[in-house]
Amino acid sequence: MKTLTAYKIRLMRFYCNLKSDLRHRFFSILVYIVFLIGIFSIGKWTIRQSSNLWHMYILGDQYDAYNYRWVINETYSFYDNGPHGYIKNTHTDRKVLRDVSWISSLKYEDDSLLCFASKGYRGYFNVNTGKVDIPADTYIKAWAFSEGVAAVMRPDSVIIFIHPDGTVGIDEHHSYSPLSDGQGMLYHGGFCQISYGDGIWGMIDRIGRKVIEFQYDDILYDDHECWIVQKDDRYGLFDDSLHLTLEPIYREIHVTDAGVDVLTEDFIRQQYDIQGNLLRPFMYTSVEDLLYKTSVDDLSQDEYQWSISPYKMYRTTYAETEHAHVGLLAPDGTPVTPPIYTS
Repeated sequence: MKTLTAYKIRLMRFYCNLKSDLRHRFFSILVYIVFLIGIFSIGKWTIRQSSNLWHMYILGDQYDAYNYRWVINETYSFYDNGPHGYIKNTHTDRKVLRDVSWISSLKYEDDSLLCFASKGYRGYFNVNTGKVDIPADTYIKAWAFSEGVAAVMRPDSVIIFIHPDGTVGIDEHHSYSPLSDGQGMLYHGGFCQISYGDGIWGMIDRIGRKVIEFQYDDILYDDHECWIVQKDDRYGLFDDSLHLTLEPIYREIHVTDAGVDVLTEDFIRQQYDIQGNLLRPFMYTSVEDLLYKTSVDDLSQDEYQWSISPYKMYRTTYAETEHAHVGLLAPDGTPVTPPIYTS
């Protein structure tokens, strides 16, 4: 019995020592794991900050703090960084062009040359090769290529047209004037609007010959394959063959899929086709009901019964253009009065 008791005592001591040793080992392992996590976190933070400093002060970009990233195509992206933006090959993660302020977008699927700005000049970047075909060291303004040529401006404000290899195609000493649509001088169907720098516009063909006299205040191409011209605050229309189909006598011209909506000098709205044929001699932009008093409910309270008139008020102007010009419309839809009223 005494021997069994001593054995139990030794067994309990062994168990207590083992338990204490396991607790000590577990605590040591826990401290070691916490220490490793701390070292890893500090190391990771140090590497991240060092990488940010490297990119910001050595490589001259903002690393993960870009203002925005714009995808040019499946291979190249533009990263905005003020005057130090850049174009990167997203497959190789390599910068192919630095110090880019902005770059134009792909307008057509077969476009290959995009205009970019760098250090106050304009050049052209080839999205197929990832190289600069025309360096940004000569021209201070430039526009997209259209029908094989692009308009560029020299430092003396002279507009010329160049080919994709940089050679000059048209140099007729035209000077820069801004267009109201901001698109610049682009060829459409072999013709392009151009100015001599005095804000008076005409048109030239592909070899620079004058095809429309320089007499208009503005000339804008419409996607319906026609040209809208402005002269003395009135508008006219040329078709794609440069035939003047509508004289510049209209207050407004809007080309739609249905036709050409015009507003005459007398605020009458009509519709023509692009060839100048009258389609609808009378149109309106909106129509409203007219109410009139039919009986009195309580004269002291100024309460009346109202009925809808069979005649309506029609409008020929848009809210964003000029003040309202309205007229009276008969029940059958014909105008009773011209739109000479404001209400």
